Amino acid sequence: MKKVKLSFKENDYNAEIESYAALIPHFKNVLDAYNSMGLPQLTQTEFKQLFSNAQSVIFDKMTNGKEIEINGFKIDKTNALNILQKPAGYSVLIACLEDVKKEAAFSYHLSNVIIEDCEIVLIPSLVDSIREKNTIYARTEKQLKAYEFTMAVIAKATECFGDGLDVTLLLREFLHPFNEYGFDSKHKINFNGIVNFGEPR
Repeated sequence: MKKVKLSFKENDYNAEIESYAALIPHFKNVLDAYNSMGLPQLTQTEFKQLFSNAQSVIFDKMTNGKEIEINGFKIDKTNALNILQKPAGYSVLIACLEDVKKEAAFSYHLSNVIIEDCEIVLIPSLVDSIREKNTIYARTEKQLKAYEFTMAVIAKATECFGDGLDVTLLLREFLHPFNEYGFDSKHKINFNGIVNFGEPR
């Protein structure tokens, strides 16, 4: 059968997105600092290169990628800014870069972002994978029937006892007298478990 969406773990999704996006405000500070210098727009690759070799990137942007020669000798662009007047805002950019580099695993976080419409955002495929990870599906008829049965139980319990009912607690209290070993995990309502219903153990 075609998989059927059962539920979405929104809190888990939001928490995971937040953890991946933790350094986005810092990266945005870097991008804003660069843009304030009035140089040509950065490509995605150039933005990431700023963190490893800012001088080279800035030199290329200032010279449109052309090499500088003095008396026929080419100037190494990694040191070229030492002899050129730096654009206004350069020191602010460097300070922002250094702040980001102090953050734990900044290079990992950098690999998970892109520039989109002059904003720093998470890579869409990463967001999609996190969303998929936190979406629960029924993939078999048994799983779908288990879900429908569970939802019917919840609906009936709500009808009888009102909103705000702890259905798990209700079932525990109901099942306890019939279980000589006490209530155990077999009787808990767990929507995550529905996806394994009827599967071999």
